[in-house]
Amino acid sequence: DGMDEASPYSPTKIAIVEQGGLVEMTIRPEEIIGEKIGIEHISSVEPEKSFELTRRGLSGSDRNAARFIALNAGLSLLINGKYHDLYDAYRNALESINSGMVQEHLLKVIEVASLA
Repeated sequence: DGMDEASPYSPTKIAIVEQGGLVEMTIRPEEIIGEKIGIEHISSVEPEKSFELTRRGLSGSDRNAARFIALNAGLSLLINGKYHDLYDAYRNALESINSGMVQEHLLKVIEVASLA
């Protein structure tokens, strides 16, 4: 579908390079996040609206944006070897968002960046 990230509405093929070779897989969003999420719920051509969707997703106040972010964060956790199952990595990322931990870290980054 042309997305740079794992798509929340169509299959995404990925390949992971491991010591033993190449592991290929197809991510079907409905199997990980429970349903497909339309692009209109996670993106906008207007930069301000797109920023607001991201902010609300990171805070957990926008369920669709949070699940989209967690899907891609889960992939990072999987690729970095923190998890061996994408569903568990996704679930952990979503729990971190919904608990407020991600928002708390974001606010710390903003604070430190404003001091620089």
